[in-house]
Amino acid sequence: MVRIEASPPQLSIYYAGFSLGKWKAELKSAHGETSRTLRLSYSGPEGEWLEGATSGPNGVREEIDFGHKEGNFVVFTMKFLQPDGKRLKTCFIGKMTADKIAGTFVDDSGITGEWTAVRLAK
Repeated sequence: MVRIEASPPQLSIYYAGFSLGKWKAELKSAHGETSRTLRLSYSGPEGEWLEGATSGPNGVREEIDFGHKEGNFVVFTMKFLQPDGKRLKTCFIGKMTADKIAGTFVDDSGITGEWTAVRLAK
């Protein structure tokens, strides 16, 4: 009888993050109008993992919970501070060009809206 023992190989996968820049986002819905600064980046084996955060005039920062990038399309969710002070899970989808994003969103209460963003200088 021969017994061979070996440790399983260690697997390490590293992905670099790539900045998509800083954007000034304008949102319009039945909740009202608001603006946010949005920072986006992506990573992953196919560059499909979208990450980022927003910050508003009140300094509150919201992180992206889930994000995906496919080609020029972005989709992400976050708990978003509404003008009335409620934090609602909100799903954003948009089409990105070199200097603009245009899209729609829906929140947990069912309110829909539109959003646009323009790239800010570094």
